[in-house]
Amino acid sequence: MSSHWTDRPFSIMGHVFDYFLLPEDPAEQVRLKRGLGFDAEHWLGSVFKTGGDDGRSWLFRTRHGFLEDRLGPYLQAAHQQGLRVLVYVNAHWFSDAMPAEMFARGPDGQRLAAYGAGHLTCPAGPFLDYMVALAEDLGEYEVDGAFLDGPLGSLCWCDHCRAEYRRRFGEDMPSRALSLAQRRRLEDWAAEKVATFVGRFRSALRDKQPRAVVYHNGSSLGQLTWANRRTIAQADLLGIEGGFIGYRPLGGQFLYKTSATGKLLEALAGGKPTVVFNDHAFKGFDYWPLPRAELDLLYAATLAAGANPWYLIYLRNLETRAAEAARYWNGFIAAHRDVLAGTAHAEKIALLFSDTTMLVSRSSRQEEDSVHAQAEAPGQSPPRLRCDHQAAFQGAYALLARSGVGFRLLTERDLAGSLSGIKVVIAPSVVALPEHALAALEWFVESGGTLLADDTFAALDEDASPRDVERLGALLGGVPSAEIPAAQADIDYIARGRGWLFRGIGPSPLPRPARAYRLEKTGGRTLACFHEPLAGRYDHLPPVSTAPAALEKRRGSGRTIYFAMNLFEHYHAFGFDEHRQMVMNALRRHHAPVVEADGLDGRGEVFVRTAPGRLLVHLLNYGGAVRPFAKITPLRGVRVLVRDAKVRSARALHAGKDLPVRTTRRGCVVRLPRLGPAETIMLQTA
Repeated sequence: MSSHWTDRPFSIMGHVFDYFLLPEDPAEQVRLKRGLGFDAEHWLGSVFKTGGDDGRSWLFRTRHGFLEDRLGPYLQAAHQQGLRVLVYVNAHWFSDAMPAEMFARGPDGQRLAAYGAGHLTCPAGPFLDYMVALAEDLGEYEVDGAFLDGPLGSLCWCDHCRAEYRRRFGEDMPSRALSLAQRRRLEDWAAEKVATFVGRFRSALRDKQPRAVVYHNGSSLGQLTWANRRTIAQADLLGIEGGFIGYRPLGGQFLYKTSATGKLLEALAGGKPTVVFNDHAFKGFDYWPLPRAELDLLYAATLAAGANPWYLIYLRNLETRAAEAARYWNGFIAAHRDVLAGTAHAEKIALLFSDTTMLVSRSSRQEEDSVHAQAEAPGQSPPRLRCDHQAAFQGAYALLARSGVGFRLLTERDLAGSLSGIKVVIAPSVVALPEHALAALEWFVESGGTLLADDTFAALDEDASPRDVERLGALLGGVPSAEIPAAQADIDYIARGRGWLFRGIGPSPLPRPARAYRLEKTGGRTLACFHEPLAGRYDHLPPVSTAPAALEKRRGSGRTIYFAMNLFEHYHAFGFDEHRQMVMNALRRHHAPVVEADGLDGRGEVFVRTAPGRLLVHLLNYGGAVRPFAKITPLRGVRVLVRDAKVRSARALHAGKDLPVRTTRRGCVVRLPRLGPAETIMLQTA
C-alpha cells in the first residue's frame, strides 16, 4: 500500500491574507514560506476582505469568473521546492453580489450575517452546485488538495431547505420554538448537509486529481460532534480551530482549548490525520501577534495531542516573534518526524463528552419559556435542566490536567465501540445518555472498569424521558430523590470524613456545590456525607447529616464512584483544590495512571503517546502570570513516573539532552531539570 504525505507529521501555513505584500516572483514566494519551515500551505484561492467574496474573484480559471490565473505559475514553483499546495476555498462568506438563493436564512427568512458585513451561504441547493462546478475547474490543476473554509454547519431555513424538508419529512419545516425531536432532526440533517458538501466537492476534484486532499473547517469544541463524525467519512483530514484565541479577554477563557481540541479530533477522526488550526494573532486584534509563550503552547499542545499544526501568520509580522515561533516549531517537526510519527494515545483514563446532554439541555433552555412548545405538546417538552455540561466538562478537564495525569476524550459514539484499554471513565454532568451508551457503561463497570459520575447522571434518555430508577440505582448505588434546599447558594458544606476519599485533605469541611441531592440508597457504600444546610450566612456550622455526598457501588468486577452534586461544574467555577484531591483519591484508589508527573504544581499538562519501542511524554507548562502569557516561569525538578514499561533511556527533545532513569518499586522515574513552556521526553522501552 503506497503511503501518502499526510501519513507523517506535517505543518501547514495558513492562507496569506495580506497577499499583496508577497514578492511578485512565485519562486520567491515559495522560498519565503519554505524559509519558515512549512511543509504545505493553504494557498488563498480568491481575493476578498470585509463584506465577503463576490464569487467571481478567484485566482484560477473557473467558469464562474476569475481575476487572473495565479495558481498555474505558482504550482510549478511550489512543487519544485517541495511545498504542498492546498487551495483555500471560501465556502461560507459572500457579498450581495452572489445570487440571493445561495444564502442561508434564519426562520424569519432573513439572511444570516457574518463578521459584521456579508452573509453566510447554505451548503445545499444552488450553492452546492456552484461549488461542485468550482471543484471540477480546480481539478484542471495539479493541486495537492483543497481546504473548504466552511461550509455552514448551523440550521438553515432558505427556500431550498424548506422545500427539501417538506419532501423528506412530509411537513413544513418548523420555524418557531423547536421541540427536542425537531431540533435533533434538524441538527442531524445539518450534519448530513455538511458531509454531503465536502464529499461531493472531493469527488469532483479527485476525478482529475485522485491523490488530492480535501477537508473542511470542522465544528469547534463544545458544539455537537455529529457533523465532524459524518464528514470525516467523506474527507481526508479533520481540522478544528483549536488555537484561535482572544475573541474575548483571555482571563476567563478555557486554558486548555488547544489540547482539548486535539484530543477531540483524535476521538472523532477514526484514525485519519488531524489538524488544529492555530492563529498567530489575538483574534479581533488580528495584526497583533500573541506573545511567544502563547505561540509555543499552541504548537506544543497540538503536537502533544497527536495532531498536525496549521499556523496563520500575516506577512506584516514576519519580523516578529510569530515568525520565530514558526521557524522553531516547524524545524522541531522536521527534525523529529520519525519520532512523532505513528503514535497513539496510551492513557487509560477517559473523559466523556455527551452530545445528548448538550442537545437536551440546549433544547430545554430554549423551550423553558416557550408557550408554543408547551401548547403543542403539553407536558412533553424536555424538563428544565440546570446543568451546564460544557462547564462541567471543562472543569473535569482542568482537574485532571492540574493533577499531572494523562487522559483521552470519548464521545457517546465511542462507547458503542470497544472500550479496550480504558480503565476509568469520568462523566461530568452527563445527565442524558442514549440507551446504547448507558448499556456500554454498565458493561464496562461489570467487566472491571471504574466509572466516576456526578450530578443526576443518566437520569434522562435521548428523548429526555426519565430513566428507570432501579436500573440507575443498580449502577450508582443510590438515586437522587430531591434537590437539597439551600437558604443561599454556595454557603453549604461537605463533611470532611475519615476514609480514603479524604486522604491528604485538611480537617476543615469542604465547600458544597449549589446543586446537591438527597439519595435513596440502593446498595452503595457511603464515602462522604453533607452537613445539614445553613440557615443563612454566618450561621453556626450545622451537624453532619445522614445524606450521602459520595457513594461507591460495586458491580461485577468494577465499581462506580458517584458524587451526589454537580462537582465538576462547581470546580470549573471555583477551583477548590480539595475537590481535585477528592476526585484523584477516588481515581487512584482503583487505577494507577500509566504516567504521572510530579512537580508541575498544578500548572502543567501531561500527554502520553505510544509507538512500538517507545513512549513519548509531552509536558506543557502554563505557568504564566496573566493571559496572554508574556512569559512562562520555568518549573524545576519535574519527575516523571512511568509504570508498566521498562525504560532503557530517556531524552528531552527540546533540550537536546539525555535524562537519567532510575528504577523504583513504583516504576521508572525520569527527572527533568527544567521545564519551560513545553518538553517532549522520548522514552526507549524494552
